[in-house]
Amino acid sequence: MMIIVHHYTENYSIYFPNDIISYPITLMHGGQIGNMLFMMMSGFFMGGVFLDDNKNKLVDVGKYVVNRYWRFWPQYAIAVTVITLWVHFLPIEGRGVYSIRDFIVNFLFIIHTGVPNADGSHWFLATLLKLQIALSLMILIPKSAYRVRALLALFLISFTIRFSGQFFEIPDGIVFWTTWMGYITLGALLRVFKERKEGVWYGVIFSVLMVLSVVEVVGWIGAAILWLLTLFFIFIAYNKYDTFILGSKPCVAIGSISFSWYLVHQNIGYSIQYYFLPKGDISMIYILIPMSVTLLIAFVIEKAIARLPKKLV
Repeated sequence: MMIIVHHYTENYSIYFPNDIISYPITLMHGGQIGNMLFMMMSGFFMGGVFLDDNKNKLVDVGKYVVNRYWRFWPQYAIAVTVITLWVHFLPIEGRGVYSIRDFIVNFLFIIHTGVPNADGSHWFLATLLKLQIALSLMILIPKSAYRVRALLALFLISFTIRFSGQFFEIPDGIVFWTTWMGYITLGALLRVFKERKEGVWYGVIFSVLMVLSVVEVVGWIGAAILWLLTLFFIFIAYNKYDTFILGSKPCVAIGSISFSWYLVHQNIGYSIQYYFLPKGDISMIYILIPMSVTLLIAFVIEKAIARLPKKLV
């Protein structure tokens, strides 16, 4: 939700400077903070695969990659179709796909280059999938103890490069990938520390390191917010409140729909704001209009794929 509010407030004014919509509250750096937290949580839920000594063959890597792709693709494919149709009838400049070829490539492939994304937020999904596929190769390391060491080394390398980027000239592509690799490996290590019943302070210290490495991106206030939210997540995970809180009905309901909501929220929400919302200074209540419409679409998508198997192999 932090990402969605950020896109509808601060980002909208950047992408559409001539269409003046000004909300009294904007979440500066909310998109970056939200994406970093999401990447960390994705690593946490992935982390269990590194502790299974029974899975250490190439076929296990193949199964993991296929199931990961399948976990994302049904919602993604429906979202691409809905977004493409919506933006066709309610176009917004510079957003969406504009040819049948672009649509087919977006529909079939989450990871693609040279073709515009159906939605501006889909770059993050492609980045997450690439990182998960890359990390899945660690399954080939025969023992979990060695996998954990490799994870730790990858985290420290990512942190060192990302932190150095605040003081030295480092190519943007390297800074980009080390940022996201740092957060996904942080999440995986948090899961490892929890399962091995190791001290919570490992997670706290490592989270401090990653937050310090992105101060340049989110500022000191944003870094403080990011760290506090990270600590909250660590507190829940380590104190066995993950089932009580994350397993509660409200959290399960939000979690079950959040992925589809993320997939459809940006361009459709921008289109609603562009065509249907009043201009100038407006109340925050108006943001509920694009949020409600995209949430409803996400709900329909989840209903449509509810009976599909969670795994293919």
